[in-house]
Amino acid sequence: MSTAAIILVGGQFLAFAPQVANAESVSKEDISIEPYDTDTIHNFTPTQTKNSAGNYVISYTWSATVADARHTMTAVYNLEDGTTQEEVIFNGGQAYDISGTVNFVARGAVKSVTLVAKNREGISHAERTANVSDKTGSMPVINASDIELNVGDKFDPMANVTATDKEDGDLTNKIKITANNVDTSKTGTYHVTYSVQDSDNNITTKTITVKVVEKTVGEIKSAVYVVGNSAITGTYSGDVTQFQVTVNGAKLYTGGTTTNGTFNYNVDANLIGPNDVVTITAFDKNGRVLDENKPVKIISGTFSPDEYVIGESKGITGTYTGDVHHFELYVNDFKVSDGGSAVGGTFNYYVQNGRIKEGDNVYLIAYDVNGNKLATEPVKVSVYKSSGTITPDTYVLGSGKYITGTFTGDVSYAKVTVNGVELSPGGDFPTNGNEFTYYVDSLIRNTDADVTITAYDKNNNQLDSKKVHVVAPNFSGDIYPDEYILGEAYITGIFEGDVSYAKVYVDGRELKPGGNFDVNTHEFTYYVGAKTVTNINQTVTIVAYDQYYNELNRHDVFLAEHN
Repeated sequence: MSTAAIILVGGQFLAFAPQVANAESVSKEDISIEPYDTDTIHNFTPTQTKNSAGNYVISYTWSATVADARHTMTAVYNLEDGTTQEEVIFNGGQAYDISGTVNFVARGAVKSVTLVAKNREGISHAERTANVSDKTGSMPVINASDIELNVGDKFDPMANVTATDKEDGDLTNKIKITANNVDTSKTGTYHVTYSVQDSDNNITTKTITVKVVEKTVGEIKSAVYVVGNSAITGTYSGDVTQFQVTVNGAKLYTGGTTTNGTFNYNVDANLIGPNDVVTITAFDKNGRVLDENKPVKIISGTFSPDEYVIGESKGITGTYTGDVHHFELYVNDFKVSDGGSAVGGTFNYYVQNGRIKEGDNVYLIAYDVNGNKLATEPVKVSVYKSSGTITPDTYVLGSGKYITGTFTGDVSYAKVTVNGVELSPGGDFPTNGNEFTYYVDSLIRNTDADVTITAYDKNNNQLDSKKVHVVAPNFSGDIYPDEYILGEAYITGIFEGDVSYAKVYVDGRELKPGGNFDVNTHEFTYYVGAKTVTNINQTVTIVAYDQYYNELNRHDVFLAEHN
């Protein structure tokens, strides 16, 4: 008869294998009590490395406590690709504390390991999952590119091929060529396969394509590109079929057209400036480079012709920019001549008198020093019409008998009106100068005078008309009347400065201008008569004027009676 030992641990009953006299005679039927679920899996740390064959190896040491010697332990490997692999790492036969060391070769990279303790029916009693610590390091990198060769070219499969690894650095000397079927004696598409292994046993392979083609040749020569044009043009030879332009290092599209030895490659007219660096590369029909990064010379030039006036202009003039050197003149689409001078931003092109007529279609074409066409501009043609301006100086009273000033253009003579009265036409307008004089004698007498001067050409056509500003000299002065005794005939006193005459106002009534002003003694007298001022309560004012009737100053006269 057998018995089972039952032990109470932590508040739970543990049932263990039956105690029998003869253990060899015990069968499964003799065990009447199933062990209680008390299995425990302890922490474990799996690591991942690679073996020399490049396979992933998962290594770890595990430990657990199981209550029944019939329980097993299974490891589940969770791979990076989403699949799993399993193995039994403990197949029973021992209870209580169990442990083991595992080195499992997986079919791929593993991200975690799950340990599962199962009873004899395969039911899980305990599980624990641990993430894999990856010790494989980074994968090495092989640097190799596809190659295109001509038939008969020499081929070195290791030329320009390198390998690097994040941990190991340069691995170029460890590269192995595992496949190479290249035969440069005939056209075809071949392959070379490289392999390299780092110190963590990570293996990288790379296969490149080697294309062997019949040899093609070709050259291009770009024409000078003028800024603002919509195409780069030039000539080519050989097997050239397409092109690519680079502007300041930036590549444009691959394309263009070829016709009988000349090519055309369209560009945006606003893309290329005079200081840009432009190159062009030629390819054959298979995209193989035939002539690479040929420089494109950039030139620029614009010009703006002035209006050509028949009967006045001696030539066509204007301004220019850039590389303008000379011109061609066309009249009604007929080439007249070429030449002209362009210096310092301005140009001049001589035209024979009578060569251009009213209504003609005239244009100029600008070229650089090498005869490259830069720009075409129309020339506006008009018939000469007289013009001119007159600018009179300010006329100062007393300064002379002439109106003076400057004039421009076709002024031949002038007329002057003073307060509406027209003087005789005349004036001195020299053909080799721009200053004039016009005699007016002493007809302009005060600053209030309305004076106008009008300019005419030789055919009596009015060209310009201006007001003449009239001013007095910078005169000043003052008057100081003595006390006036009623019944006396004169107001007396002294004066200073440019006083020439005076006016007296009695109670607002103006008396005649006059007075005697002695410039030596600076004394004056002004006749008022004995009966003009009769009352000391009257208001008497005396006003001083200069010779041009400009008021200088005024004062009230103090009145007194005889004692």
